[in-house]
Amino acid sequence: MTSLFQIDILRGNLTDLYKLMYPASKRMNWLSLTVNEYVSRCNFAIGKFTSLVHQLQKNIGDAEERLHDIETADLFRLPEFNANQLPDVTIFFDRLNKLRAIDIRTVLRKYNDIGPILTKVNRSSFRQYTGLHITIYGNGLEITMRL
Repeated sequence: MTSLFQIDILRGNLTDLYKLMYPASKRMNWLSLTVNEYVSRCNFAIGKFTSLVHQLQKNIGDAEERLHDIETADLFRLPEFNANQLPDVTIFFDRLNKLRAIDIRTVLRKYNDIGPILTKVNRSSFRQYTGLHITIYGNGLEITMRL
């Protein structure tokens, strides 16, 4: 399923594909000698576009998965102890702090993984290697707001 965000990202590529295919609906005579060349160019462009869509969906799915993991992280886990004995308060809170540190490190690692994924989307979709395209930047702000 393609979201509005994905359509916004692919808008330029869709325009390029439309410009390539449009002449066949108006000027091309199907008996002309360039039909085979035109068809091969269209097939190549469609294959490239399909590959881009699959790559985009994979990368956005990865980012959404990490975002979901961050949203559902349990930062208030209690340490497990023997039910028959109550632990010492200092031992309990030491273990609690260790569990929280582990959970926060995990959440931080997943959060830091989202940036490179957005950069991959930017690089593949907009052929832009420096900075983020305005569409990606807007979605990055959306991700930050969700956090």
